[in-house]
Amino acid sequence: MSEGLIDRIEQGMTTAMDAEIVARAMAKLARYEVALTEIAIYGRAEDAMKACQALAECARPRPLSV
Repeated sequence: MSEGLIDRIEQGMTTAMDAEIVARAMAKLARYEVALTEIAIYGRAEDAMKACQALAECARPRPLSV
């Protein structure tokens, strides 16, 4: 998320596209959190791989629908 988005959120001036960006980021973070929880509970390598994939998704930009 960019400084501009954070500023718009703070000022209450967000758009539908801003909401989509935030929703995608939250969904990715939720998948990462689930994977980390499973690692903490079960300690399986496949759960660690899920966490790595979720982090990679966060770093990969995706086009927004217009």
